[in-house]
Parts: sequence; C-alpha cells; structure tokens
Amino acid sequence: MKSLILVLSLSFSAAKADPIECAQEASGYGYSADQAVLLCSRAESSAPLTCGNLALGYGYTQDQAALLCSGAVSDAPVTCGDLAEGYGYTTDQAASLCSGATDNNPIDCANTAQGYGYTIDQSAILCRSPRHCEPKAK
Repeated sequence: MKSLILVLSLSFSAAKADPIECAQEASGYGYSADQAVLLCSRAESSAPLTCGNLALGYGYTQDQAALLCSGAVSDAPVTCGDLAEGYGYTTDQAASLCSGATDNNPIDCANTAQGYGYTIDQSAILCRSPRHCEPKAK
C-alpha cells in the first residue's frame, strides 16, 4: 500500500477558482475536455485539479482521477482510494467508491456491506461517500 499518503495527509490550501477556470487549467495538464468537465463540474477551488494530479501520481488514469476527484475539496478522495486498494479494490472500484469522499467513511461502509454479503463491486456503488454507516440490527 502506498503508505506515504496515509502518513502525510496533504491539507492543501486550494486557490479559489470557478469550474471554468479549473477546467481550463486541467486541460493544461493533459486532461481531455470531457475529463476536465467531470473533474471540475462542481469546483469551488483548485482542489479537484490538485486532487486529480495527486491521483495520477498514485497510478490512476486521467479518467479515474477525474471521477475520483470530481468536486473534491481536499485530498481525501485519494486517501480513501489508497485505503480501498489496500482492501483489494481495483483502481476503478476505488475511484467509484471514493469519488468525492471527504473522509474514509466509504471504506468503513464498504467493509460493513461486505460483511452483509455484498460483493466488492456492489459495495463500491452502495457506499459512495456516506456520512456514516451503522446498519440497524436485524
């Protein structure tokens, strides 16, 4: 597992940017127009682009990075994705599960869901960015 990101939680001070500014800057980093639109569609700062570029350094493709960091406000989606890979998720599954994450709750939820018999793929869809995951007793 790429433990550097776990040890060094990057809290970056993202510059203010609107979605168009973010997308224009993303195209300068080699993102296609479609990738830049996905990455920056909810941008209120440069955080999605910073997150996306960090994800590229962790082996995500530009498509995966755009999905993972769409609307990101910090590096939390990458941290979540790194943890997901440590639990056996592929980069595609991790990008789906942790897209827009603000913490590691999607991983906690997915692990709980698997305890209830859901597959990794099902858990990745079921637990996208939950606030909490505490199922009620049956």
